[in-house]
Amino acid sequence: MKNWTTTHYKPHARRETIIDVYRSRFNIHKIPNGKQYWSLCSDCTNDGEPHKDTEIGQMIHHDIISEQDFVGVDIDSNTISRNTIAYPHATWICNDFFAAMCEVDTFEPAIVNFDTISTPKYAIPVLGDIINIVPPNTMIVCNMILKCRNQIILPISEISQQIQIHLSGVDVDFHPDIMTYLNGTTEMATIVCYT
Repeated sequence: MKNWTTTHYKPHARRETIIDVYRSRFNIHKIPNGKQYWSLCSDCTNDGEPHKDTEIGQMIHHDIISEQDFVGVDIDSNTISRNTIAYPHATWICNDFFAAMCEVDTFEPAIVNFDTISTPKYAIPVLGDIINIVPPNTMIVCNMILKCRNQIILPISEISQQIQIHLSGVDVDFHPDIMTYLNGTTEMATIVCYT
């Protein structure tokens, strides 16, 4: 199990669970033209300025996307405003993550990063909804809490089965490894699947 508790754990985690996995799976360096990278984004700035260790900054720096490929969604309008100033060529949406996907005119993701801090009870139904609407050849990444304060919320062996319950006949391949890591005393899981 990884222990990403240092201040720079997020860039390492994204490198291992998004960039490297996408390139390995699809055997390409960058998402195809016309495709999007969707993110439950939070603040993607460093005091309002672009920064390479934020999600969008890292993805651009590693050349997996161009700025205009990024679609960031957050429910906080101040976060969206700061992100828009720092990265004006990206698309920023102030809305619920899944609702934004359903309401946009152009929904062509290559990658969806559903980086939640929810428990499986809340994360898995939304993940199922996302999988049900993405086009073929999309990689979906989801983080969720497995164990908190030594309380097991969902055994890792049950995650794939629980996700399948929420699918509407969609064929899904799961990455062979569900990656687990510690964030302080909380055990998180990163699930990667492909349509």
